[in-house]
Amino acid sequence: MLFAACTKKMDYNPAVTPAVETKYPVNVTASTAELVADAPDGGGEVLSRGFYWIYQSPEMLNTDGSVNMSLADSLIIKQGTKTESDPKGDFKKKIENLVKDTALFVKAYAINAAGTTYGEVVAFRSSKLVAPTVTINQEYESIGDTAVIAVGEVTAVGGDLVTERGLIWGTHEDPLLNTNKMLLGEAQGSFTYTIPSLELFVKYYITAYAVNSLGTSYSEPLIIVFIPPTFTDARDGEVYTVKQYGGVIWMTQNFRHLPDIGNAAGIWVQEYMGSSIPEAKATQEYKTYGALYNLQQATDLAPEGWHLATDEEWKKLEIISSNGALTPEAANALEWRAAGGGRLKGWDGANNDMAFNLMPGGKQWCGGAFQELGVWAHYWAAKEGHPYDSFFRRMLAGWDNNIFRQDSNVDGYPVCAGMSARYVKD
Repeated sequence: MLFAACTKKMDYNPAVTPAVETKYPVNVTASTAELVADAPDGGGEVLSRGFYWIYQSPEMLNTDGSVNMSLADSLIIKQGTKTESDPKGDFKKKIENLVKDTALFVKAYAINAAGTTYGEVVAFRSSKLVAPTVTINQEYESIGDTAVIAVGEVTAVGGDLVTERGLIWGTHEDPLLNTNKMLLGEAQGSFTYTIPSLELFVKYYITAYAVNSLGTSYSEPLIIVFIPPTFTDARDGEVYTVKQYGGVIWMTQNFRHLPDIGNAAGIWVQEYMGSSIPEAKATQEYKTYGALYNLQQATDLAPEGWHLATDEEWKKLEIISSNGALTPEAANALEWRAAGGGRLKGWDGANNDMAFNLMPGGKQWCGGAFQELGVWAHYWAAKEGHPYDSFFRRMLAGWDNNIFRQDSNVDGYPVCAGMSARYVKD
């Protein structure tokens, strides 16, 4: 006879206890909190799961007043409140009637046929009676030159649940003055929206907001300006390169608009003595250095939406070009300063790495002689609040790259003199 023996089939994947992770609670208000955890089932059906939670007590503290997490962990199951969560779906549970602005501890657990597992204890604090905390991501994704993807987040709901959150945007720094608004849900968490139909050269302030029963909170603004590489003056079709330095948008070529020319007009092209605008535009001096303007013309001829660069804007540019070597106090002095002029200067072998393209157009002395072509660069710099009373900048060629800040009143340079002009976006 043949006898066959058999053995019991081995279970190579036995159920193990769940792996439990206690997470930081969300939507924590002055009186409620949503406890959250994660617990893979371990290969066996989860029969029960939930949380233990407890207020901080003196017996959990070290002698120096710090929390002893080991003591808190040992006391939470012995003395804490147990609350069960649904064994299916998201592992979470809302607790209520909390004491405001008080420290608590929470510890998750889960049970299957193999046994019970506990997560680590996590400390949190119920909120004060305050409005929400909301932020906006300063990193953003642009879609061409017309749209931007903005991301806000309610990081703390405050004293009560957040009932509304979203984005506000427009051209005002104060969000209360902007009318574009998009509601993007409620509660704690992040939210995203693609803001469409933005215009070139317009500074937009995008602010995240959140509302609860205690008030409305706003984030710091995300500031967006779409800047194309060039600007075209609609009056004559002249195209200027454009660049942003420290949040200020500059034209990076000498201005060359010629609605008129000559001593009576207060507009000149170096070394051109005639009265024909086409002839003046055909000269190499015009193409290389642009035009020269008295102060009134330099101020009045700014394209719409632009203004003659101010003394303050020039000082800021010089500080940037110096890589911090020029202090604000030194930038305010009426003297030569080593302000990294070689980084701004577009001639005589300078590196011009900021691509600002300063050019030595010289000056015109109030209808008299043309002077210093190819040697010095002279630029009007408007005084804040005094549009026809000005500082200016004089920059040396050849022997160094320093810049001199001059007051036309102090140094005897009359406002009738013709100098180069650079414009800044309003």
